[in-house]
Amino acid sequence: MFAAIYRAPLTVTALAERYTASLDVLGRDDHYVQVIGDRIGLLARECGWKHVRDVTPASFQAWRARQTKSAKTLNHYLATMRSFFTWLIRQSMATFDPLRNVERIDERGRLVRQRRALTVDELERLLKAAPVDRRRYYLCAYYTGLRRSELDALQWGDVHLDDDKPHIVARAATTKNRQEAKLWIRPELLEILKAMRPADATADQPVFGAVLDVAGGHKIRRFQRDLKAAGIPYRDAQGRTADFHALSRMTPNTHMGQMGVGERVRQEFMRHSDLRLTSAVYTDAGQLPTAGAIRALPGFSADGSKTCAQRGAQRGAQNSDKRSPDVAQQGPIDYSI
Repeated sequence: MFAAIYRAPLTVTALAERYTASLDVLGRDDHYVQVIGDRIGLLARECGWKHVRDVTPASFQAWRARQTKSAKTLNHYLATMRSFFTWLIRQSMATFDPLRNVERIDERGRLVRQRRALTVDELERLLKAAPVDRRRYYLCAYYTGLRRSELDALQWGDVHLDDDKPHIVARAATTKNRQEAKLWIRPELLEILKAMRPADATADQPVFGAVLDVAGGHKIRRFQRDLKAAGIPYRDAQGRTADFHALSRMTPNTHMGQMGVGERVRQEFMRHSDLRLTSAVYTDAGQLPTAGAIRALPGFSADGSKTCAQRGAQRGAQNSDKRSPDVAQQGPIDYSI
């Protein structure tokens, strides 16, 4: 078999299909498998790699030098190719990894994509602008913190609406850390899920099958169109993006921080192993009520004596340090379906 391969060598693209098929057999997440295949396919096209012998350090580094992608993303491409060649060597389809000596890019201080959380007002506008199917999808993301791939993999058998404590089970096979998680369902979301559950729903039926249908365009582009319809910039003046990951992960975590929810509780909701991810990476510090916290400090005049405004500031802090003005003044939102 291998002799035949070398007489009529398979293309990099064809080998990538075999590689991703092997990942699928090993039980890798569908989204992960697709990303791996897309990366190899893109590199094959843009680097001019038809066959394995065409893959060279020079061609990869020249491609990398032309990119505007983040250092982290470019390192992911390199890691993907190294894993690909490890598999090829094990299959006796290659004898060595031509990219083995290509160095990773130093990611420190080179963060390109910075996200921001949606405000409560922006979230309301987005939900009102989105069609009903996507509104449900966005609300489930916001109330559960599920990632896009986890939402896409959600089946009716994972959703326990009639239990004493309604919850969603994120199966280990679908989560990023490969650990099962139980997610409690907020009453508003419970109503929505009950209303949209088909009477004949099967356990393996996707919950958001209508959203997964790409007839209306790719999910990411549809999300961007909904943002535009709501008058929300995808990228703000500081270059920060309000993408779907920001909606499902950063936004609820930041809103909980505004409400004074403790970091350890938020870490559990976010399913983070490292508290620093919860408190720093996935919190939009610009939306936290720091002004109220500053007003809570003791007041001193220029001569060093306490000011009479201190007592009033303390009273104001009691009303503001737990809830930001954006959250505190926000009335009930009509999410009716």
